[in-house]
Amino acid sequence: MSEHVALIEHLVAMHRPTTRCLDVLDSRDGTVFARVGDVAVDEVDQYVLRASRAMSEWGELTVHARANVLRAVGDFLEEHVEAIAPILTLENGKVLDHARWEVLNGAEIFRWMGEQARAVRGSVRHGAAPGQRVDVDRRPAGVVLAVTPWNFSLSLVARKVATGLAAGCAVVVKPSEITPLGALVIEHALLECGAPRDLCAVVPTSEPAELVERMLAHPDVPMLTFTGSTVVGRHLSELAARHLKIAHLELGGNAPFIVLDADAVDAAIDGLMFAKLLNSGQTCTAPNRVLVHESCADLFLDRLAGQVTRLRTGDGTDPRSDLGPLISGAAAERARARVREAEAQGARVVCRGVAADGGTDAFFEPVVLDGVEPGMAVYAEENFAPIFPVTTFSTVGECLELANRTRAGLAAYVYGSVPTESAAVVDRLDFGLVGHNDVRIVQPSVPFSGWKESGHGIELGELGLAEYTAVRSTVHRV
Repeated sequence: MSEHVALIEHLVAMHRPTTRCLDVLDSRDGTVFARVGDVAVDEVDQYVLRASRAMSEWGELTVHARANVLRAVGDFLEEHVEAIAPILTLENGKVLDHARWEVLNGAEIFRWMGEQARAVRGSVRHGAAPGQRVDVDRRPAGVVLAVTPWNFSLSLVARKVATGLAAGCAVVVKPSEITPLGALVIEHALLECGAPRDLCAVVPTSEPAELVERMLAHPDVPMLTFTGSTVVGRHLSELAARHLKIAHLELGGNAPFIVLDADAVDAAIDGLMFAKLLNSGQTCTAPNRVLVHESCADLFLDRLAGQVTRLRTGDGTDPRSDLGPLISGAAAERARARVREAEAQGARVVCRGVAADGGTDAFFEPVVLDGVEPGMAVYAEENFAPIFPVTTFSTVGECLELANRTRAGLAAYVYGSVPTESAAVVDRLDFGLVGHNDVRIVQPSVPFSGWKESGHGIELGELGLAEYTAVRSTVHRV
């Protein structure tokens, strides 16, 4: 039996029995390849109670013991990457190289947060009156509800769980019903590395809206962390406000990718290919609008086309595939419809990648569009597909106006060969995370915060860890 099949069987067996099962579909052909427990809404109170008890047990450990558990989880994920990656490919469709990247990213997050768990910082200062000392310290926020999407079923869970546990919290994870196995891998890894049972409790469910609403109404769940669409995030923000809960939201993006001059083209193409094609373009930080100075537009399009025409879409488990299928046939049809609409409005298809042979209707070959205008949906809305919409500009002022013309403010990228010029563009972008001549911007140590309608709250970094804590100030007379 292969490693990943044995691990799938273990994940299914370890999940608490329920009266219902949730089918997990093979991304290649839509067949069922695993069944996990389907948590009912009326089970929520039991999960919260067990998580609260586990949090108390976690809190009795020294910070060094907790840090060691988190670091061990990172090592576990890295050691078992070849067993875990095929599971992500099966449930999501991403090619194996991208799945391996995701597992290793999750490992980095756990190790980094393990180090931070040793030093959740407070402060000591003098009070306003003579003889006063003020102690400011950070306590765990409590049981955290983490609602995670399908596109990164392991690494986004790792981001929320590792941070919550480093702060001393317990985390109940409601994964996407499409891709629950990545979250179960995290739960399994924590148990294998000595974490208390139920400290990370995964609740796959076929009733996500009802279960999340019940969790937010629970008095012992003070905080929600959510990654997903702006539409759903707005709804969850309203629910959280109704119950006076903290809500951290990482929502949709519409990232501009700016190329300022010809000398930056080669590096820009390399960066664009990685950032856009990771997980077949189904990433909130993926470049969604490619803005190229008119002086180098022809060169850029020629070299981009040379790369894209060689890309092969196919079975994610096939090492010959550069891209796997999109998450569903409906997602692929939306992408095709968006390209057709852009063509009808005057955009030009420069090239397409190599189409998949047979298989699911979720396959969508990458496409480069030239002559894209701001009024087109392919420019104004998040595409979540390997579509490269290219728009040209003539001045820096025009570039900035084009880039900032969006209600999203998650990520942006700037490539330029003259540092002072490209840095000036970076400084005037209205986005929470910017890559300057680099696209590898999401890192465990880098605070990540969306602006405008891309959410609020901070993930990752020391600032992200602080978000999972409650501040208590004690004034002493000494």
